[in-house]
Amino acid sequence: AGESLKEAVRFLRRWLPASDQSHLPPLYLHRHASSSLATRRHYPWAADVPWQVYLNDVVPPFSLCEPRESFRLKASVTSFFTSILANHSQTLHTTADVAAHLNANAWEITTPPIKFEAAKPNVINSYSPSQVMHNKASSCTGLAVFLVDSLRLCGVPARVVGVPHWNMDAVICPDGDASAECGNHNWIEIFDTGTHTWAFVDVIGDLRLNHSWFHPAKTSLAIPLTVNHSIFASSYADPLYLMDADPASYVKPGQLPAKEGWFPMVWDWSCKGVRAWDVTQVYTQAAAAATTKTTTTKTATTTAAATAAAAA
Repeated sequence: AGESLKEAVRFLRRWLPASDQSHLPPLYLHRHASSSLATRRHYPWAADVPWQVYLNDVVPPFSLCEPRESFRLKASVTSFFTSILANHSQTLHTTADVAAHLNANAWEITTPPIKFEAAKPNVINSYSPSQVMHNKASSCTGLAVFLVDSLRLCGVPARVVGVPHWNMDAVICPDGDASAECGNHNWIEIFDTGTHTWAFVDVIGDLRLNHSWFHPAKTSLAIPLTVNHSIFASSYADPLYLMDADPASYVKPGQLPAKEGWFPMVWDWSCKGVRAWDVTQVYTQAAAAATTKTTTTKTATTTAAATAAAAA
């Protein structure tokens, strides 16, 4: 099939969560699909995105169970993002370039800029992009949803990633999953057109891809194919469908369809309509490689210092 508006709308309708099938406004999906295709024609990095990835990780107008809205169609929002991209056309070549640029600048859409604010205990997050803008703050979940929507508006494939509970020992988390240190965390991943791989982004944090305070120290302890202690990435369509439709983009080492089939949200366990990947092994394998590299570097430094001391 060709890259048509008809195909994009059909894709959105086919994989629309059951909870959304009866109440979305008329033409809601059509308008978002049309806007996304216009973005694909406008930005060169968007045109470089594989079509199935664009359908699944750019076109959809929502990520989790946040309130449905038309954030990406608001004139003030599109004007802001157009302006922060306009003067950087010579330096933004890949989706990774755009992701780093937006992670540094998207928060200034409000005055003062959007900031992190921990969620209150036992309160369901109000975390749609417009709510985040209104409050000028959100927890990691709201910030992740906001950045995903902002990136998609600019033609960058993005998805929410998270862990329901960090898998830490009893010294750090004496009350197990109920301990604050073992609470949930959300961040995002983008599809990097420069490497044709998924890479994670530390929201309002380290601007380098695949760098964060939680990796490798916490990600290395995650357990694949569980609910509480696995790392999940959201998906609009069924992962099995995507693996068949575009194996080059979706059949990746360590990336598996989630065992239970859905993205666990500890703030709203009733929401089970978001399809998901289990990407735990992507992170544990990367953590192991990073640890090995660090150990090797330290050993080499120690050996060099000892040799220099002996020579002196």
